[in-house]
Amino acid sequence: MCRTLPARLVKQTADTAHVTNPLAAVIAACRALRVRRIGLISAYIADVSAALRQALTDCGLTVQAFASLDEETEARVARIDPASSLAARCGSVLIR
Repeated sequence: MCRTLPARLVKQTADTAHVTNPLAAVIAACRALRVRRIGLISAYIADVSAALRQALTDCGLTVQAFASLDEETEARVARIDPASSLAARCGSVLIR
């Protein structure tokens, strides 16, 4: 089941027409583009990455390829250089 619980929770306490997050944005983009199979590079540790993969699967997407930077500290996740997403398969990560 593809859930939108976070959006419902936000709307309960905030007067806003739209709520999004990176996961919801990926799902919406895939639906708009009629994409059903994706590759995922996650910055996060295994448990978080597994939850992301499960959420994508629950929404009808197939994660065919996966890589992770396995970063456990959110402050460091926010500083990962965008080029590292492309380099993740090669094992080189840049953190600012």
